[in-house]
Amino acid sequence: MRSALFFAVICLIVAPVFADPTVDIQPPTISGSIVSIPGVGDFEMVVPLEEFEVEEGKWKLKGGFTQLGIMDGTANLVIEEIEFEPDPSVFYNAILTNTTASVQTYTLSIAVPTVFAAPNLIHGATTVGLIDGGTDGATLTSVAPTAVYQSIIDGATVGTLLNDPFSLVAPPMGVNQIGATYGWNPSNVPINMFMGITHTFTLTPGDSASFLSRFDVIVPEPAALSLLAIGGLLLMRRRR
Repeated sequence: MRSALFFAVICLIVAPVFADPTVDIQPPTISGSIVSIPGVGDFEMVVPLEEFEVEEGKWKLKGGFTQLGIMDGTANLVIEEIEFEPDPSVFYNAILTNTTASVQTYTLSIAVPTVFAAPNLIHGATTVGLIDGGTDGATLTSVAPTAVYQSIIDGATVGTLLNDPFSLVAPPMGVNQIGATYGWNPSNVPINMFMGITHTFTLTPGDSASFLSRFDVIVPEPAALSLLAIGGLLLMRRRR
């Protein structure tokens, strides 16, 4: 018990320590598609750096913006907020509305170009909200076998939340929400091109889904890595 507690304390001490990455600041990309109709209704836009301001070391969107009739007219997208920084981390707040008369299956992604070393530690969090746009209630579900939230590095999934099977239901003329988080988890995956977040889900007609999500990657300083190594050795010795 004492050994486990000691190792946990070492991890808590190490987690907040950051190493400075070497990156060129590039703008994020917002993209989406209708999963149920492959190749139809793809949507992609690059948010130029001029739309961001630097605040406490973070690049923060100056103001929200709305895109109507995206993905072949199946959805409206409102970006409330985007933040990213070269630690690196990405945070965004978006609302997507199904403007069709039937259930649709969507993907919604944000990707930020960056480069970062491994091994590293990763952390993800999301709050998903659901709003009934009429009087019949609303439903958001996962799409088998994919989680609603995915942390992405260079196109590969490194972390998930709200795993399949998942569903969120809002009452008639009502709302509902759920939150989830993971990390900090050890990872051996370096970032060579980009990091981001992907949401994959079904949404009932006339209803809206909101996503308040983030994904963080850190590399401890060499001194912090030494602390982890010492903690692991002490734990092994005590077990003997």
